[in-house]
Amino acid sequence: MGIKLAIISDGYIIKTRLEILRMKKVMSAEEFETYDFLINDEDEVMLLLYVRPGEPVDPSFNLDIENQSGMLCRNDTDKILLKDIPADIIDSLQEADKLLVCELSVEQDDKDTRIVYAYEAEITD
Repeated sequence: MGIKLAIISDGYIIKTRLEILRMKKVMSAEEFETYDFLINDEDEVMLLLYVRPGEPVDPSFNLDIENQSGMLCRNDTDKILLKDIPADIIDSLQEADKLLVCELSVEQDDKDTRIVYAYEAEITD
């Protein structure tokens, strides 16, 4: 059971198939690891995921084209492996020098979901 997410941030209107799961007091690890990508009209890619502990500091994104995956390095200690990235996202990321990242809050009521961190991560390969 989920809803479509629609958030406006820095001129982006985000409409995605990412379903915000009905929040329980504690999310399962699988629910917490949910993420999605969007591509805007300028072919810029945005990653949506749930907020992690700690602030992003000098974030980067290491793209692994061969394995259709990537590693988001939020800071020195927090690295997130993203697997099975769709081919159209990989194509757009190959042409880009940055990934837009939007970290969303985890709320009991999905209407209260908000953007906690919005930032750019330099793309490396």
